[in-house]
Amino acid sequence: MKLTTRRQSESGFILISAVFVALFLTLLLGAAFMRSQMQIREAAMRRYAQEAFYAAESGVDRALFELRQNPNWTPGAGGFAAVVDEPLETIPGDATTTIGFYSINVGNGGFLAPLGDTRWVRSIGRDIDNNLTRVILARVLIDDPSRFIMSTPGVLRFKSGSQLDADVLGNELFFDVNTTLPAAQRAIDVNGDVLYINNVNPSDPMADPDINISGNVTQYPSITFPGVDLSRYSSLATSNSPLNGYYSASDLTVDLENLSTLNNDPLFDPLIIYADGDIRITGEFSDSVVVVASGNIYIEGDIEPDPAHGLAQPPQIGLFAKQDVIIEDGVVPAGGDLNLEAFVIADGGGSSNGEFNAESTVGLGNFNFTGSISVRGEGGGTTGIDLSIFATRSYTHNPNLSVPFSPYIANIISWQESTVADVFPPVAN
Repeated sequence: MKLTTRRQSESGFILISAVFVALFLTLLLGAAFMRSQMQIREAAMRRYAQEAFYAAESGVDRALFELRQNPNWTPGAGGFAAVVDEPLETIPGDATTTIGFYSINVGNGGFLAPLGDTRWVRSIGRDIDNNLTRVILARVLIDDPSRFIMSTPGVLRFKSGSQLDADVLGNELFFDVNTTLPAAQRAIDVNGDVLYINNVNPSDPMADPDINISGNVTQYPSITFPGVDLSRYSSLATSNSPLNGYYSASDLTVDLENLSTLNNDPLFDPLIIYADGDIRITGEFSDSVVVVASGNIYIEGDIEPDPAHGLAQPPQIGLFAKQDVIIEDGVVPAGGDLNLEAFVIADGGGSSNGEFNAESTVGLGNFNFTGSISVRGEGGGTTGIDLSIFATRSYTHNPNLSVPFSPYIANIISWQESTVADVFPPVAN
C-alpha cells in the first residue's frame, strides 16, 4: 500500500514538473516569437524610414536641377506643374523598382546679404507603402553666373594689366603683380567685389598699392558650377517648336554673319546652335543665340553684335563649351587686338579642365571683352582663364546679359529635417 502511494506521489510530481516545463517552454517560445516580431517590425520601420528619406532627398535634388534651369521654378504656381507623389525608381522608367514617392514645395527665401536671393525647398518623402513620412527643408542660394565678370569653382589668377569692371568669384584668387614692370603697367583693377570660396592671395590684397578693388573682399559659400547640360541643349536644338534650333552631329564652323549657310534658309534665325563636336566661330551677330559645343569652341576672330542689328535691345550671344574655349595660335597677328562680346562658359568635360585661354606663341595687343566668363578650371594653382599673352586685358561686364537658355547657380546653404506640420515657407533669419 505504501509502495503504491509512493509511486502515485512520484507520478504526480513528474506530471506537475512536465506541466511547469511545458509552460516555461511555451512562455520562452512566446517571448522569442514576440521579440522576433518586434525585430521584424523594427527592421521594416527602418526600411520605411530609409525609403522615405531617400525619396525626400531625391525631391531636393530634383528641385536643384529645376532651379538651375529656371530660378523662378515654383511647382504648382506660375504656370509650373505641381510635383506631388512623384515616384522614386531605382531604375528610371521602371515602375516595378519604385521605393517611395516625393512631393516638392518651393517658397521665397528672401535676400541673403551679400550673397543673393534664396529659395526655401521642402521635400516630403514617403515609403512605397505609405507607412512613414520624412521631410527635408533646405534653403537654396540662387545666383546668376553672368552677374560676375568672371566666376569659377577653381582658380583665378589676375596679372598686371588686368582691368575688370564688376564682381569676380573663385575658389582661390591670386593677384600676381609683376614688380619688374614700370609702375604705370603694374596695376590690377577690380571695379566691384572680390568673392572667394577658400583663399585669396595675398590675404589682404587691398594693402598692395598696385591692386585696386573698389568693393569688398568677401567669402562666398561653396558652389556647384552650373555647367553645360548637353542632353538639355541637344534636345532644344532638335526641337522645331516653339524655337528654331540647329543640330550638327559633328564638328561645325559658324559664321555669325551668314547663318543661312547652315540650312540654306535666308530667314534662318536660330535661338540655339548645337554641335556634337568642336565649333569654330567668328563674325557679327544680329540676333541673340546660344552656341553649344560638346567639345571645344575655337574663336576664329572678333565676335561682336552687328551695329545695324535693328533690335530694341542689343543682341547677345552665349558660347557654351563642354570642354574649353580657345583662341588658337595664329588667329590674332603679332601685336594685334581681339574683340569679344559674349557670355562664355567652359565646363571641362572629358580630359579638359574647363578653361578659357589664348594659345598664341607671340605677344598680342589688346583683348577687349564685354560680357561674362564662367569656367570650371583645374584648380591646384592653375588659372582657369589665361589670356595674359595679350599685353592688356580689358574686361567690361554687361549687367543686362540675357542669353537664351542660360544656366544658374543653385546651392544648398542650410539643410534640416522638418515635419509636414511646420509652417512653410519659414521666416528667414
